[in-house]
Amino acid sequence: MGKKRVLHIGNIANNAYLNAKLLNENGFVNDVLCCDYYHIMGCPEWEDADFNVSQIDNADKPNWKKIQTDGFRRPNWFVQGPTYFCLKYLKTRNHGKGAPSFLLRRFWGIQAYIFLKYILRNWNRGKIAISYFLQRIGVISSSLLKYKKEKKYRATRPSLWLWVLWKIQRVILGNIIYPLFSLMQKVIHSLAPRTEMENANTLTKLFARCFPDRKDSLTLPDILPYLTHIKLWREVLSFYDYVIGYGLHGCWPLLTNQHPYLAYEHGTIRQLPFLPDAQGRLCALTYRMADLSLITNADNNQAADTLGLYPYAFMPHPVNEWMPEIEQCRTLHEELLASLNADFIVFHPSRQHWDETRDPSLEKGNDIFIRGLARFIQECNPRGAAVFVDWGKMVNKTQRLLEELKIAQRVHWIPPQHNHAMVRYMKACDLLADQFYLGAFGSTMPKALLHETPAMLYLDEERHRWCFPEMPPVINASTPEEVFTGMRRLYEDKSYREALVRDGKSWYDRYHSNRVIAETFLRLFKTIPQPSRHGTLLT
Repeated sequence: MGKKRVLHIGNIANNAYLNAKLLNENGFVNDVLCCDYYHIMGCPEWEDADFNVSQIDNADKPNWKKIQTDGFRRPNWFVQGPTYFCLKYLKTRNHGKGAPSFLLRRFWGIQAYIFLKYILRNWNRGKIAISYFLQRIGVISSSLLKYKKEKKYRATRPSLWLWVLWKIQRVILGNIIYPLFSLMQKVIHSLAPRTEMENANTLTKLFARCFPDRKDSLTLPDILPYLTHIKLWREVLSFYDYVIGYGLHGCWPLLTNQHPYLAYEHGTIRQLPFLPDAQGRLCALTYRMADLSLITNADNNQAADTLGLYPYAFMPHPVNEWMPEIEQCRTLHEELLASLNADFIVFHPSRQHWDETRDPSLEKGNDIFIRGLARFIQECNPRGAAVFVDWGKMVNKTQRLLEELKIAQRVHWIPPQHNHAMVRYMKACDLLADQFYLGAFGSTMPKALLHETPAMLYLDEERHRWCFPEMPPVINASTPEEVFTGMRRLYEDKSYREALVRDGKSWYDRYHSNRVIAETFLRLFKTIPQPSRHGTLLT
């Protein structure tokens, strides 16, 4: 038997890239399919290249050809671009041929497909918007005409135009807009192979059977936009022994009835599958029908139980274990101390998102940390300082809070940093401050422990006991008072700091390292039945 082949679909936060690289090093053959997603944090360069972030002019779609990446070249197993091109490339490469150059000759056909897919995915939203617009014109025009009639005003040219618009809107919805959208639905419906439509119908029935208590239902219009290239998806997925769909991307093996497949959540199921919309319904069914769901956020075992996921298992977030040169970190440390006139610096790289609603899918609790930091600077160490990352929707709100607390001059702002630069900042600072509300952690805290930097965050230990036999040695804080107390102890007690560094590195090696993640993948792959327990549901 040859090496097992694994396809990773979707690459938010480079989780797929890091896992694929890790498994490639452990005897598997892995490909990553990153379709229609180009954000800097979903590109291999963000993890393994070293460059000046000021060269990036568009974080959503950087032009890597214009960025000096210090000789880094993408591996050929990472495929990124428009969906059709990516699928064709993988199909051709898996047949042992070169990259399909003929794809470029189909440019206009692909553009037409992308446009049509956008229209279909947004047709309900567009219909509502157009309807509302035309109805408002009708209401305004009819109201004005009625007013003019009652007042017995003489007709004028503006009122004539309003009357014309009023007449048009009465027929345009029923005779043009609605029939047009319905026709487009019927056309795509007729183009889809009969087998695919039968599978789609089966999925709608399966949803009702899996979630009998839900008031909303999965419908054909929910599924239809995904069927345009479903045959090509089926061909590509058939080359692999395992398919791992990240976030929502497990829908492709579900729609093509390709098993076994794993659904990898990274915050995905906290709220999304419970929303009464097409995306929420498809997400719920995708995870419910997966042969195995991988839970990376410890608190999401509650959502997994609510969805009835079985089986599911905990999988630590992958961490890039690249190690920087010590001299570079020492130099950066000295520069920060000098520029901030500081003797103690905290690195706070978390996205700036905090407000009164405390949305668990977004909230970082930055304000909790900031208030504790302010007290530490004012009452304990006037030479304390912090490095914040300028990203998130509430940066301005954070800056106003810093001004209000009179510590704005003690905070140095930097742009989002790629992995190499972020690691240097971690090692150049005395403490990493993560998030302070949710109680769960991603890859930032473990990365700090790997690089022997003490970490502070809110850790809900009860939620993590099903994941780890031992809790990570961190400064656990969920209130400004606890932030202040933890920072003061770390600053004043050298032995406490040394213990955190020593025990943190040990905990990472035993419970979160790449070795542990690789062993977990190998163990879980062996537990997945062949053929899948779901293999006959869509036949």
